[in-house]
Amino acid sequence: MVAIIGNTIYGQRLVKQLKKNNVDAILITTSFKDIKFREKIHSHQIIHYISSPTVNFVGIFSLIRFKFWHKKIIISWIGTDVLTVNKNPLYRILTKFCQFMVDQNLVVAPHLKRELLEIDIKSQLLSLPIFKLYKLQNSTQKNKILVYLPDNTKSRFEFFQGNIIKKIIRDFPEVKFVILANSGKQFSENNVKCIKWTENMDDLYFETNGVIRLPIHDGLSNTILEALSMGRFVIASNSSIPYCMEANSYSDVKKLLIRGLDLPQNQLEEASNFINKTYDIEKLTKELIDLYDNL
Repeated sequence: MVAIIGNTIYGQRLVKQLKKNNVDAILITTSFKDIKFREKIHSHQIIHYISSPTVNFVGIFSLIRFKFWHKKIIISWIGTDVLTVNKNPLYRILTKFCQFMVDQNLVVAPHLKRELLEIDIKSQLLSLPIFKLYKLQNSTQKNKILVYLPDNTKSRFEFFQGNIIKKIIRDFPEVKFVILANSGKQFSENNVKCIKWTENMDDLYFETNGVIRLPIHDGLSNTILEALSMGRFVIASNSSIPYCMEANSYSDVKKLLIRGLDLPQNQLEEASNFINKTYDIEKLTKELIDLYDNL
């Protein structure tokens, strides 16, 4: 029925969720050398891109090929692709030109829908069921904060406002910070633990009582949804997820961290209930399958 292409990690999660609901779904990668590639996807009439293919030339060529093969095309815009199209005039022009080949544009967050409208691209809000939600649980520790701050490149560290995080860590020596997707090269403080990668986020959420995520631009963060669902406070920049505490500067983060560490349980419970209801995995999966069926 559907072949998923694009973001590999998200694609694997989506295929797994669709198969749980008896949908014939496979994960594919762009291949121009495999002479049997068309045969492999013959029975899959829908191509669902996770992240727009129009932000690079290889993606555009793959889109043209799929349309030539009379496939239905869905694009889920997830964040950085929207940012690229809005900032790069060439890809903006190419994206608008390619729209005649796209049967449905989806966005994972409301602000992405508004941003695409700025370049005259209409879309439907439908979050991808690729995260894990939790019931409200008390943290085993206080004053322990989870931070998402990748440092695989200098630009990524800057994109997630690493300098603000460094100042916050120095200002809160009594708080322990667990930093995800980070090598630790930027930190020598005793209250910091860096983790390059982990498959098991359950324990990290369970052992912390708050999350900080400060990208210059964002989509729908799995980390934010999962943390809020468990009853953790979240300090975030450029997120349209309700119950996040919006931070746009160092002073914002400092003030909100003081406030978050003392948040009453009833406020965290309200956020958890909202996330579990609004982003219910089975509900989102059904909506996506209905879209496939009616395309």
